[in-house]
Amino acid sequence: MRPRKVGNGLSNLGKRHSRRWLPALGMLLVLGAVVFLWRGLLSGAEEVPAGEVPMTGKVVTLSAASSAALPGAEMQYALAPEPAAASSPSPSPSPSPAPSPEPQLTPPGSGVYAAPTRPDGKSVTPKDDECYWGMELLDAGAQAHRCRFKSGSGQLLLDYAYGTAVPESEAVEPSWFSDAVFIGNSLEQGFMLWAGLKTADMFAVQSISVANIGSERVINTGGGNYISILDAMARKSYRKVFVMLGINELSWASKETFYDKYSAVIDRIRELEPEAELYLQSMTPVTKKQSDNSTTFTNSRIVEYNEVIRQLAEDKECHYLFIHEAYADEEGCLPANTTEDGIHPYPKYYAQWLTYLETHTVMEVKR
Repeated sequence: MRPRKVGNGLSNLGKRHSRRWLPALGMLLVLGAVVFLWRGLLSGAEEVPAGEVPMTGKVVTLSAASSAALPGAEMQYALAPEPAAASSPSPSPSPSPAPSPEPQLTPPGSGVYAAPTRPDGKSVTPKDDECYWGMELLDAGAQAHRCRFKSGSGQLLLDYAYGTAVPESEAVEPSWFSDAVFIGNSLEQGFMLWAGLKTADMFAVQSISVANIGSERVINTGGGNYISILDAMARKSYRKVFVMLGINELSWASKETFYDKYSAVIDRIRELEPEAELYLQSMTPVTKKQSDNSTTFTNSRIVEYNEVIRQLAEDKECHYLFIHEAYADEEGCLPANTTEDGIHPYPKYYAQWLTYLETHTVMEVKR
């Protein structure tokens, strides 16, 4: 009998067992690879809280519409680039820091308008800033930065600046004037009596000028007591102050004197109403007959003094309302059939003054 070859027997035994454990080993390797990949994905993902947009360094478009639209229009934000990952191991978790103030959008040196990173390193949530509705931020941040004003109806006034006439916009409701006060001379008094605006306060009297609006006691407070127009205004806080001055000054003040004294009135109003925006109304024209027969109340002088008011609006950062165009005909005169004395409109024509104000509104965008 031949002896058995031990080596061949062991080899055959290994072959028989390999058929059993090789498939199991393959399954273990596949499972290990899946777990490894899953853990890598979890560790690299960053949780983004609801309502926030992760920082990508690109412009994020939230919705679409025209550049002149209201809420619901296209709003684009340029977010600051994501910080580079640190090469050293992350430190151990520490208690959450105290809440930081919300970041403010500030103009970068160049490129798009970017938001700064938060102190805690989290993504910056785009602010619902009214100045950004409908803005095209892809070409330059300067366009966004100059969006400083909007109309009372919410339209952006991209090309408006102090010293330019307030442009026409969608009409506002009378309630927009509920936090306003109107002060001035006899023209403003006519507006007060006959324009039909019931939501604003008004203090206006004939013969008022830049020289006496803060000193002449013409407002009756009851019991035989009288105070000046500025003192009457100061008894309440307003957000809008509309001023009409100039027609009486044509008889005595040079343009330089008019500028200086009107400037002092503006300063005083700002002291009394620090939260208010100021609206300087231009003078209205006079009739051709009145202008031709006078050396004082002429349309050429009204144009010159209106330019002084416009310059004041630019220098003192007030809004300039060119009421003149609401009444001027093709020759720049007040139509003869709208007035009796050549200067003051008939009562029924003050309504067009109100219509002009309702369609020429402006407010500074607060950030």
